[in-house]
Amino acid sequence: MPLNGRLSKEIARLEGEITEANARLLSMKALSPVRQAAVVEQEKSASLI
Repeated sequence: MPLNGRLSKEIARLEGEITEANARLLSMKALSPVRQAAVVEQEKSASLI
């Protein structure tokens, strides 16, 4: 695959990750600070598995 095609796919993948992260941030803003910390810890634990 030409470099340009691979870069386009990687950019699309990263844009998807950014969109997901932005959605998580927006949902976190609706939570209290204590709940935000709990969600962050839960996500950290899940990513270690």
